[in-house]
Amino acid sequence: MSNSTTFDDVTLSEDQKDTVVRVRVAMAFLSLFGSLFVLVSMVVFRKYRQMSSRLVLMLSGMALVEAVANIMSLGVYEEERQHLASCMAQGWLLQFSQNAIFSWTTVIGLNIFLVVCKSIITSKYEIFYHLTVWSWVLFASCLPFASNAYGEAGLWCWLTRTNGQVYRWVLFYVPLFLQIIAVFVFYILIIKHVLQTTEKTDNESENKAKSLLVRLRAYPIIFVCSYVFPIINRIYDATNLDDSFFLYLMQSITAPLLGFT
Repeated sequence: MSNSTTFDDVTLSEDQKDTVVRVRVAMAFLSLFGSLFVLVSMVVFRKYRQMSSRLVLMLSGMALVEAVANIMSLGVYEEERQHLASCMAQGWLLQFSQNAIFSWTTVIGLNIFLVVCKSIITSKYEIFYHLTVWSWVLFASCLPFASNAYGEAGLWCWLTRTNGQVYRWVLFYVPLFLQIIAVFVFYILIIKHVLQTTEKTDNESENKAKSLLVRLRAYPIIFVCSYVFPIINRIYDATNLDDSFFLYLMQSITAPLLGFT
């Protein structure tokens, strides 16, 4: 196994590569500050006492880890030849944090559905949420080590285009697609339930319900918008010999911004 890696197989010009990496790092800093703001606010105002806030705390914490991993892109990219250990570290952190973000977003949707639509007290499920999420995330991020699948994956490090191609789909994209579908199903059911409920309530309750719907709509939209360009770029990457500067740039703008939004 080589102890270094390069980014020479990316067909973009040097100026385009520099632009993509620097934009990605800049967006990652915004995500870092946004995640820190949420985390500090929850601690200062002791919102972590509520289970729903603790779930958001997990999501923000993983967005912070992802931001750190994306910031590593600059250091990993700027060296002509990279130590494989640094590259593998970034690849693992991205795989771990992004899978955790998907999972906690889905759990938040499920939890809201159970509370709003089924009137279930979900505090008893919190330990189950943690066991399920962390078991899956550790499995999805550690299994690729068995095939040395972490390494150069474009202009940063992740699951490689060779050993990691199958892992990309089995341990990342397919679960992502399924969780996007699940999130939309949960929120459609929640919105339908809230709309039906408001027909039988007074104006004050109706206004509160509408406010809830506005907030709820943001979650799946942000979730999908953050990862639509990464998905498109990876599909393009798997089916074309040349790289797309536009797709790389849009991926660098949208993917690292989850914590800020």
